Amino acid sequence: MTGEYKSIFGNVFSENSIGMMKDMSIIGSIGGSLTSMAGTYYATQAQKDALSYQEQQLNFEATVADMNAALVESGIAESRDIIRKNIGATQMQDRERIEADRNRAAAGNVKVDTGSARERTEAQNLMSDLNAMSQRVSGEIKHKGMQQQASNLQVSASMSRGSASNLRATASSMSPA
Repeated sequence: MTGEYKSIFGNVFSENSIGMMKDMSIIGSIGGSLTSMAGTYYATQAQKDALSYQEQQLNFEATVADMNAALVESGIAESRDIIRKNIGATQMQDRERIEADRNRAAAGNVKVDTGSARERTEAQNLMSDLNAMSQRVSGEIKHKGMQQQASNLQVSASMSRGSASNLRATASSMSPA
């Protein structure tokens, strides 16, 4: 039993196997680099896609805000027309009532163009004019608030478009390669 001692690791650490391990290590390193590059490529592409989606969302929000601003402005115009018509109808009713009062007074032999009868008619005319002015002022206060709302919507639309433009520029500057 005299023989040479042979280690079980003898072939593992031979020059040939060490060279093979070096080659496998280089191949593994290249494979890892390729995998990392592919992961980076797809992550960058996914980020570009996400930015593009956000850009589309912001452009949509801007379009909706513009449409809502136009609806508010249209509502202001409609409201002004309604107020004008209401004032006209109310003043016509006031004038008819005033004339009916004058006719009743004249039928009772009251001189309607002098003294307290005249003052009463003037007071009724003044009340009618004050009522009309009050309706106009109330309407304009309401319209001012509506105009502010429309302006806020337009600013929101502009801000959304600006943000969308920034996202588009950021996405276009990203290169997965």
